[in-house]
Amino acid sequence: MRADLHVHSRYSGARHYRRAGLRDSYAEPGQIYDRARAAGMGLVTITDRDTLEGCLRLLDLRGDLPDFLVGEEIEAGLPGSSLKIHLNAWSLDEARHGEISRLRDDVVDLTRYLRAERIPFCFNHFVGALPVDLPSAALYWRVLSLFDALEVRNGMQGRHYNDLIAAMAAGEAQRRAPVGFIGGSDAHTLRRVGTTWTEARAASREEFVDAILRGETVAGGRVRTAGDILLDPVSLVGAHYRHLARSLAGGGGPADDGGWLGSLATLPLQALGAPLVGTAVYFVRVRAHVRALQQEIAALDLRSFRERMRSFPRAQD
Repeated sequence: MRADLHVHSRYSGARHYRRAGLRDSYAEPGQIYDRARAAGMGLVTITDRDTLEGCLRLLDLRGDLPDFLVGEEIEAGLPGSSLKIHLNAWSLDEARHGEISRLRDDVVDLTRYLRAERIPFCFNHFVGALPVDLPSAALYWRVLSLFDALEVRNGMQGRHYNDLIAAMAAGEAQRRAPVGFIGGSDAHTLRRVGTTWTEARAASREEFVDAILRGETVAGGRVRTAGDILLDPVSLVGAHYRHLARSLAGGGGPADDGGWLGSLATLPLQALGAPLVGTAVYFVRVRAHVRALQQEIAALDLRSFRERMRSFPRAQD
């Protein structure tokens, strides 16, 4: 069974394109469900940032769905650091969401609660000045040790980032077991839903959840390409104006979009490609950070190897 375990609906909070006057997603929960099923996903979820609203709206519209998993992307604090951590959790309800909201200032307390409640969860990435930040290798290893499942394939990130995280996850799996490998599109537009996924030997939602908890999952699907740097912002801008047109025609929508006046004020930015330029610059910066972190990890590995060799018996002359 496959599931795209990282998807955003229009109820997810704005972050990536906020300065250009755009929400992070305009996808309706029902559209996401239908697109994921059409893409071959046997299980569907929505992981809006710090809210269950998209999941609850879908269940209100469609009723109980045995192939739907209530999820959430959580922004958690890391004590002693200005960085935040994004993690996904699934199999949630409003009571669990309330407890997560109470604990999310400290990722250590939060992961302790999730594990005690047998709630499946995974590490997504760090967040700081960039939407996805790469801190020191030592901090990475410390945080990864808190998680039994790691998102090793994120459809919004490029090959360099995903290869790095997959290598770190493989190293973590060698030190302890089990470690589940998670994949998700991190879709902010419908075109991405179901293109990256997590796979497990399961025939039901409950069996899939158990597979995540046991660390018996693998990741597959595509990652971001150079073409996506153009297509993603274009798709998002198009969705923005279609949404405003529906709102003007009486179709309703989120009240915090700024309406037509705000959109006209930001139209020059959008027309000149501010989302495109910002995404491209971000992509280049993440690639540079990946290379720096790879060099740091290689230096740490070499230092560790030399320390081990000091105690190795040497041949006598």
